[in-house]
Amino acid sequence: MEEKVSYRRVKSVGLIKDIVRGFYEGVIDAKRHGRKVCWCVGASPYEVFRAMEIGHFQTENWAVAVTARGLERPMIEEAEKAGFSSDICSYASINIGYALLLKKGRVPEDLSPELRVPEPDFVFTINTCPSMAQWAMTLSEIFNVPFFAVDVPLFYDDKDELHYQRNILYVMEQLRDAISLIETITRAPYRWDRLKEILAIIKETAKVRQKLFELWCHKPSAITYWDMAIALGAANLFRGTEESLHYFRKIYEEVKERIEKGIFSIPKERCRLLWYMNHPWFKVGYLSRFFADLDAVVVGGQYVIGPYSDPEKIDPNRPLWTIAEEHPTRPYVRTMRYKIEKFLKALATAFQVDGVIFHSPRTCRPNSWTHFDEGEILKREMGLPYLIIEADHSDPKFYSEAEVDNRLQAFVEMVIERKEACSLRE
Repeated sequence: MEEKVSYRRVKSVGLIKDIVRGFYEGVIDAKRHGRKVCWCVGASPYEVFRAMEIGHFQTENWAVAVTARGLERPMIEEAEKAGFSSDICSYASINIGYALLLKKGRVPEDLSPELRVPEPDFVFTINTCPSMAQWAMTLSEIFNVPFFAVDVPLFYDDKDELHYQRNILYVMEQLRDAISLIETITRAPYRWDRLKEILAIIKETAKVRQKLFELWCHKPSAITYWDMAIALGAANLFRGTEESLHYFRKIYEEVKERIEKGIFSIPKERCRLLWYMNHPWFKVGYLSRFFADLDAVVVGGQYVIGPYSDPEKIDPNRPLWTIAEEHPTRPYVRTMRYKIEKFLKALATAFQVDGVIFHSPRTCRPNSWTHFDEGEILKREMGLPYLIIEADHSDPKFYSEAEVDNRLQAFVEMVIERKEACSLRE
């Protein structure tokens, strides 16, 4: 008997494995060949480092790669043994634990070779998350290397153009100082022409991703939140590379072909859901199948939209302005009302969802503060039911599979029943 297929993955998304492997091998090679290495804590302007051929990686993306392989436990335990609370960001626990083990020469033997990143020559962070500066400072102390932190101010009024301009200029000046530090560390003048070339690739990639977003909103869904979660690294850490551009082109072409041929993510789409904020990386495959078996598709979510989503705001001839503008406009530094209007309500409308799932991660403060209020506003203003689940993005000990499964299943069944009842009344 032919096995039932409940979830059809976008095959080209899986190409990310080779890109990730090659990227981290490149970081290791940089150190091996005498180039500088930077550990980037948080969402950083990676193109600034790429222009100078500095080996770099995002500590969260690295922690995700570790978590996805089920290898996070020794690092978390090392951090906790050193006195770090189990309640700090689990990305930070994994990364700091690895740093401590690396310094002791005790990197776990089962850690994939490409994830054995070398010691940094310096650390960089942008404090759009409240944990970032302390995290970067901790790494700086462990390795006895300099660190540079860019402060991004909160943005209270998106209608105040002067406030908007002032915030961007404030970040720009700090980026100038960061580039001066890079010139000092590398003992070389900054390669502005190369930075402009990289931004041109980012702009072209953003155009492809914008076209992909239009297909992503198609009903029924031909690509899901879980597919795009896997692809996030190419939009974030690997941006500005030809590999990232070609990767999204392949995804776009496959999704376009799927829609033309009527091949959708699940055979019977009975409800569409929005996932808000991050997710348990160690359960991505499981959750994609779990929802599909319930005839539900988690179609979209803000967390996996990624940076530089508007190609019109990318001007390679104004590199510092373009880079600076990205960070003061991130959701972490915006008001709750702005996030509700520009992310929650806008995405709920674009994806034509029937309900919203909020993930409240135990160790991520900025992703768990306001979910109840946001859910109630969505319910009141859009009539959308919502569910809040408590788990974590990278620490499995805070994830109760039985509890999460029961709550998700009950919610999906309620959403489907509600939707079908409304259809009958119409």
